[in-house]
Amino acid sequence: MNLRNYALTTLIGAVAMMGLYAHAADAAPPALAPGDTGFDVSQFGWSFNNNWPSACFSVVGGTKLRYDPHGLCVSGSFGFCGGMSLLAGERYLAGTPSSGLTQDQVKGAIEDAQMKTLDEETVAHFLLMISSPNEGHTLDPLHSVGYWMADDWDHAIMPRLALHEPVVIGLIFDEDASFADLAIPIATTGLPLMALKDVLKQHQVLAIGYTESGGRIQLRAYDPNYQGDVLNLTFTRGHAGVDQKRQSGQPLGSDRRSVRALMFVRGVSARQAEARFCPSGKFSTTGEDHGCTCETGKKSYGGVFKSEAWCEGAVACPNKHFTTTGEWRGCACPAGKKKEYHGAFNSEADCR
Repeated sequence: MNLRNYALTTLIGAVAMMGLYAHAADAAPPALAPGDTGFDVSQFGWSFNNNWPSACFSVVGGTKLRYDPHGLCVSGSFGFCGGMSLLAGERYLAGTPSSGLTQDQVKGAIEDAQMKTLDEETVAHFLLMISSPNEGHTLDPLHSVGYWMADDWDHAIMPRLALHEPVVIGLIFDEDASFADLAIPIATTGLPLMALKDVLKQHQVLAIGYTESGGRIQLRAYDPNYQGDVLNLTFTRGHAGVDQKRQSGQPLGSDRRSVRALMFVRGVSARQAEARFCPSGKFSTTGEDHGCTCETGKKSYGGVFKSEAWCEGAVACPNKHFTTTGEWRGCACPAGKKKEYHGAFNSEADCR
């Protein structure tokens, strides 16, 4: 290559690289500080607080609870802090704001997410934290809530935040279960009765950033109990006790208890926030499609205990005699035509 061609090639390459760099700079999101996820509570937090007048559930597989508007509904005052935290984090990673949604629109998704934060492994971890003393004892000086909190921080919470990923964490309040409580199992689940009751008295928030200096850690969190605010949680590595303060300066509230410790609940994945659309035709509501959303049409229910569903009007009916028990269940006839049913239990139809 002669000098002229070399210079020309170099110039073209430099111009091309400048273009690439300019394009990359235009496309790149704002740089995040170390330990910061970029979660904006005003945009990705919910427009409502953690106060629910009712809860509706059914049991799947004999052990797993899920949201079911046609299941057992109980009224009272309920908190779905775990579900609100998890779903807000999932939607953030998916780039989908939550602030414009109403409580009614997302109740099912939040209650389903709540169940994910109370699986068997997480409940067992809650029980460990609740029953651990603030200080270790002579035979095992490391067996303390501060020790377990430091272990969770080093191996589960901090590594995720360092990758700019929100983390659902649990707050262990000042009341801890007695060991006598831990000995009373529930026949159906094997879980300690009073200890499980204590689990439901704890709290969950979404960790969204942190700073650390000299073993003192300040953790920023989205707390579903404080709409549009950031909760600052400060603790010393290896020691019990977590200071809590709202970033806005507003009081925590008279019913807010002190925090003994915090713990890892689960990481957050954007894939879980992607909408699951219902399949065409009739489908079972007891399987993985139970919480699906009709992309078009309106979901209708049938079968024993509403075990089947379909999206009414989601697809156009074929121009022939068809069965209503398969993929054409709920189909819509063309304008000017009316669906006429035939056969046993209206299992066949025509558009006439």
